[in-house]
Amino acid sequence: MDLAMLNWIQDNLRCGFFDQIMVIITTLGNGGALWLATGILMMFFKSSRRYGMVLLLSLLLAYTVSVELLQPLVGRVRPFVAQNIGDLLIIAPKHFSFPSGHSASSFAAATAIAFWNKWVGIVALVCASLIAFSRLYLYVHYPSDVLVGILIGIGSAYLIRYLYFRFLKKIHHTL
Repeated sequence: MDLAMLNWIQDNLRCGFFDQIMVIITTLGNGGALWLATGILMMFFKSSRRYGMVLLLSLLLAYTVSVELLQPLVGRVRPFVAQNIGDLLIIAPKHFSFPSGHSASSFAAATAIAFWNKWVGIVALVCASLIAFSRLYLYVHYPSDVLVGILIGIGSAYLIRYLYFRFLKKIHHTL
């Protein structure tokens, strides 16, 4: 099923315009840089500081669970390796495929942003969705990698928000 969905995307959506756009979109998720910058920016303003902290901690948790823990544990090869595809539009990722770190970090950050502001959160969730889809379009993740990454990201944000407002908020106020 995973491979059928990936191949459908390749057969029906690939074109020069989307090739260029998806490379740009996926780059937004590289290393969580967009989300790190957003979280740091949020820390500068009193109205968003708490949720900036939630975003940064959610990002850290999502990255740790997806890239540092599950990817080496599961060891799933990427679809371009399994299918012997040599003409990638991006530099071949070095980590394993399952789960998608781009999807996990993007949805962790976007969910934290949505906790803070519904409308900005909608924009962030659309951006996160595009980043997640770009991983399929570029043939570097299976749909199940992306789906589990999304769930890890959302779950990380909910857990961190709960822990922050239950325990860490007191520590943060003393800083």
